[in-house]
Amino acid sequence: MNLQPGQTLMMGDLQFGVERYNTGVVAEPGYRVNMEDTYIICQDLGIDEQLKVSLIAVVDGHGGDWCANFLRLHLEDEVRK
Repeated sequence: MNLQPGQTLMMGDLQFGVERYNTGVVAEPGYRVNMEDTYIICQDLGIDEQLKVSLIAVVDGHGGDWCANFLRLHLEDEVRK
């Protein structure tokens, strides 16, 4: 089987997207009631046809999730500018 980025692989009921890089995410809130951290995984920002640029980030909430969620929603677009 020759998998290429953009394809989907099914294993039983689980669906896996084939990406440029193998990534995984594990989140643990620790002693807090709610998870305040988040992450960004963009395999290719699409900045250049020849140069593939990825954005992989862990965003720490530090006492609240507002800023972390804001960055998760907007950082990718800002980096593209």
